Amino acid sequence: MVNRTAVSQEIRESLRLLPVSWLLHNALPGSISFQDWFRLSAPERRARWDALNRLAPVLRTQPSDLLNYEAQQAPLAYFLLVPIDSAASRLELCQRIFVLRLFVAITSALFLLVAANLLLRAFAVDGPFRIAALACIFESQMLWASIAHVDNDWLAIPLSACFLALLVLAARDSRPRYLLLLAALLTAGLLTKAYFLAFVPIFAAFLILRFLRRQVSLRTALLSLVILLLAAPWYARNAILYGSLSGTQETVAGVSFHRLAGAFVHINWITSTIDLFRWALWTGNWSFVSFSRLTLNTELFLLAAAFILFCAHLRQIRPGEWWAMAACCAFFVGLMYQTCVTWVATNGRAQHAEPWYLQCILPCLWALVFLSLQQSGVLGRILAAAIVSISAWVAAATYLLKLIPLYGGFTGRANIPAVLLWYRHLPLETLSQTVLGPLSLLFVALAVFLLLLAVLTIALLRVFIPGRNPQPSQFRYNLPSDPSPQP
Repeated sequence: MVNRTAVSQEIRESLRLLPVSWLLHNALPGSISFQDWFRLSAPERRARWDALNRLAPVLRTQPSDLLNYEAQQAPLAYFLLVPIDSAASRLELCQRIFVLRLFVAITSALFLLVAANLLLRAFAVDGPFRIAALACIFESQMLWASIAHVDNDWLAIPLSACFLALLVLAARDSRPRYLLLLAALLTAGLLTKAYFLAFVPIFAAFLILRFLRRQVSLRTALLSLVILLLAAPWYARNAILYGSLSGTQETVAGVSFHRLAGAFVHINWITSTIDLFRWALWTGNWSFVSFSRLTLNTELFLLAAAFILFCAHLRQIRPGEWWAMAACCAFFVGLMYQTCVTWVATNGRAQHAEPWYLQCILPCLWALVFLSLQQSGVLGRILAAAIVSISAWVAAATYLLKLIPLYGGFTGRANIPAVLLWYRHLPLETLSQTVLGPLSLLFVALAVFLLLLAVLTIALLRVFIPGRNPQPSQFRYNLPSDPSPQP
């Protein structure tokens, strides 16, 4: 419960002994930042690790003085992690966290792969354009920063992609199973993360419209509502205990309409939106280190050009795509509300919502981008090649030039000559003390990733470059055919 539930003393001691990002360091008394960590001598760092490994098991059940920020979050994602956490309970803290992170990252990635592929198929994005969209989705640094740590985003992000895919399918097929599955996914989402509340008005409008048009029976409509009401007790609990549906720390603390209105007036929404999308593409985990603004702005410019082309094909947009865009717009309105709440909570220091929230709809936005490019002939292929190229470069630079040097103690501007010089004298001991898993596993995974990234990018560019016609047989999945629309 908010302001009552504390993290365990074991977790609190780990946050005191091992480094955290500068942002968390400012909020956690007694913690040490990465900058200060690298100033310690090697024996001092080893002593802290040894102290962590010697923490008594009894500390796992003792509450600390640090409140648990995640205590009020919806429970489904955490409930699903209970068996994994229990199975790893005898391991040391770092090993338990490593197991949990591997589980959430792999499970979420596989779920998102299925969900994103279903979404792209629902949009009829095919061949190399579908592969390119999937590549851009999974090359995003901020996606992995969101799903590869232990919280509820690992389940919320693929659930949202699956919900949007089912929304598109339900819009063109009136069979009851699509509507019931849509209600079940929304319910699961509401029990995973409160930002699914933004999709409730869209689902309600969709259900009412289908019922008024006699495309859904009263029985199916009522059953859908019954499924959705399974999430109601959780939000009733939030309203009773906290006076807030979402139950987040900021809203529980009390944010008046007057203060929200003041925030709405003071925020520069153009700058805020651009910054939010830029941070959503690259944030540097919780460290919020900078990436090349020119590179990210170029990527945003290319994505904006794709959406302009999308608007040029408005007559080709089908009802399912309109519903998906309406859901994305509703979610973005929710992000605007969160921006105002964050602005109030930080006294104007934060000008946009948290970038990991936008990951909820980014797979759908990528799908719409490549749908537009698929419909735009040679110009679409040129833009697709440019987007694939810059996305691949950002993905490669993320690990080679940014994150590995960051966690290895590199300071200064991360340009290629400086980082190459750092790699020549790679401080393996320093890096090993900021990585959960073995360094050999890290570098093998990095080599495999870079090889696959290069092969896939070159293959896509060979298809997209002018003068070569992408064949439908290339890069095609062996998937069952789409269900035919029902009258």
